[in-house]
Amino acid sequence: MMFNKNRLLLVMLASLMVLSSSACAKSGGGQEQSSEPVASSSASAQVEEPASSENTSGDANPDEPTLKNFKTTDLDGNEVTQEIFSNADLTMINIWATYCNPCLGEMPDLGVLAEEYADQGVQIIGILMDVYDQNWNVVQSQVDLAKEIIQETGADYLHLMPSTDLIYAKLRYVQAVPETIFVDKEGNLVGEPHLGARTKNKWSEEIQKRLEMVHSEAGAG
Repeated sequence: MMFNKNRLLLVMLASLMVLSSSACAKSGGGQEQSSEPVASSSASAQVEEPASSENTSGDANPDEPTLKNFKTTDLDGNEVTQEIFSNADLTMINIWATYCNPCLGEMPDLGVLAEEYADQGVQIIGILMDVYDQNWNVVQSQVDLAKEIIQETGADYLHLMPSTDLIYAKLRYVQAVPETIFVDKEGNLVGEPHLGARTKNKWSEEIQKRLEMVHSEAGAG
């Protein structure tokens, strides 16, 4: 299926809808409406458009997303690729937005979990959704706000920008935030995505479950 490049990027962000009480929806235009001023695009960087309308990450099935081939940056502009997954047996990827109260509410627990599981082959990574304006320019004030939230909540694990590679691989299928997925060392999905926030204990149970799935698959191989 072919997509208009700019349309795809904007529709992906504008089409989020409420699916549970523990998740947040997007309003039209790429960012949640709020009383806070939004920086003008003249002071923003512009995200690189995809080289083609084809899926560059090799994922064509929303039920089986993979993150085997992508390039993006963290919130400080440092390049990150799929090689980040090789650092752990299991990676928990939490997709969030600065306006989403359930997202922010679970971040302190995710920060604690990231520390507790660091020596158990598990890492946590965040992907920030609401950093672009309607012209697909990076809004630096949103990035700065995200950094403040990360510092205040203690969720100081790695957070990524939503590059076009990540959009094609997974983010275009996201309907509300927070959404959390788990992947193995190769970027293959481990279990089903989870929509909505959870408590620390519930996430701990889920991490153990997904980690057992990874180890079981490795043993079978």
